[in-house]
Amino acid sequence: MRKLSHYGKYSVLAFSGGKNTHKAITESSNGIPIFTRSITHALEISKVTTLINQLMVIKRLHEAGHKIAVGMEMFQVPYQKVLDDYITGQIDETTFMKQ
Repeated sequence: MRKLSHYGKYSVLAFSGGKNTHKAITESSNGIPIFTRSITHALEISKVTTLINQLMVIKRLHEAGHKIAVGMEMFQVPYQKVLDDYITGQIDETTFMKQ
């Protein structure tokens, strides 16, 4: 992977097709950015019944021989409006993919 050393001053970056599509600098009261690592959270599965139920459904479908796929959506903040417009039917799939 190439290094992005010239982007070091930005706090938010977004790329599409190898090109920078969004960059931003978060304001700081003292002008010096402080990078911290957020606390890691772990779930105790026995206390999260919805996850257990989802896992059981996935396991049963798999055991029954169904072809399944489990996915997770992750969109960057600058694209939320486009996603919202698509979900509410304000734009079609072609426009959604272009934007």
